[in-house]
Amino acid sequence: MKKIIWIVIVVLVLIGLWAIILRGKDEVVNNANTTIATTTDNTASGDTTNNNAVSKSATFKSLLSEKGNFECKYEQVDPKFRSTNVIYLSNGKMRAEFRMAPSTGVTIANLIVYDGQYLYAWKEGMATGVRTQPKTIAELPDVIPADMTSAAVYGTSPLNVSYDCHPWATVPSMLVKPAYVKF
Repeated sequence: MKKIIWIVIVVLVLIGLWAIILRGKDEVVNNANTTIATTTDNTASGDTTNNNAVSKSATFKSLLSEKGNFECKYEQVDPKFRSTNVIYLSNGKMRAEFRMAPSTGVTIANLIVYDGQYLYAWKEGMATGVRTQPKTIAELPDVIPADMTSAAVYGTSPLNVSYDCHPWATVPSMLVKPAYVKF
């Protein structure tokens, strides 16, 4: 029963975020010339530069299959709530942190880690979570706008939407399931 509740919670959160994003996507200020900057990968033999810049047409799913590391932030402020979300992507792996603070002030945080094989979802502070196994990357939800690299200026949209995606210095411990949560 708890597993079903967790699945329902995760699905509802993702659907809600997807709806919010679609609602605000057309109202975000677009910058036609924006691309994600070149990323740097550290290897045992030294530093190398990965010149795979991600174009304006990149999607969340396409970034998962890209080589490189990205941090994508999405924020929306409404009189009733504030939603601050961060998605970390690294060579086909992902961590997503969805934080919603209603006007009551109690922050709700749902966390997801995709290790390339399993998708782990849990609520911050809880000892149990749900593990699923998507068959393909296409089964992962679209949780951020299709135009990942568009620059948005906070406060320019009637919905107060802001998002950006940029290179990220990978923290490997963020891309593995937490030991304190039972899946």
